[in-house]
Amino acid sequence: MKPTEFKDAGLSTLEMLVSLSLMALIAILVAQSIDHLRRSTDRAFLLSNATQMRVNHETLRHTIDAMPVRFGTETAQDFLSGDAQSMTFKTILNNGVFWAGQPVQASFVSSQSKDGVVALIVKMSGISLEDQSPVEIEYVIASNVTKHSISYFGSQKPTASLSWHADWKSPVRLPLLVKIEWEDIRGKPFPPLTLRPSWNEMQHERHRSSF
Repeated sequence: MKPTEFKDAGLSTLEMLVSLSLMALIAILVAQSIDHLRRSTDRAFLLSNATQMRVNHETLRHTIDAMPVRFGTETAQDFLSGDAQSMTFKTILNNGVFWAGQPVQASFVSSQSKDGVVALIVKMSGISLEDQSPVEIEYVIASNVTKHSISYFGSQKPTASLSWHADWKSPVRLPLLVKIEWEDIRGKPFPPLTLRPSWNEMQHERHRSSF
């Protein structure tokens, strides 16, 4: 009796090609999915970072808006002074963090990290509303900055006309506007951040004088 012959159980060339094609297709789909996830993550990070920066810009605006018009025994220069690169100021905040019974000392400065990245930051120190202990906070206004400038609009002397200044040292009055400008590492200029010292109290004074 002739023995039964069995065919080779291995894969044929066609089956190998089909398998390799399917594996290649799966690899392409997985790579595309990973790339899409990475791009989505990057976009989410950039959006989150941009949103936080806008929040910080508004925080600085509210902080400058809340500066007092009258300074007691101190001069206007004690409450705001600065040059083209940095600025110090005092304000009164009722934000749940600082005690409003004492001015908050703040400064706007540039800071360079160990890897050479320059950021524009605001540092604030005052008395805690919760337990009357010293408290300090800081937040970033801009990161990856190559250059920046601060300019001040107003009249530093009673007889002088209104104009822009590269610094502010007036002992008698605050500037009407403070403008902060900067460029990123690509040389792209950002829209100026314009601040209005004592805006809240000046609006209140205008409203009261209208009656």
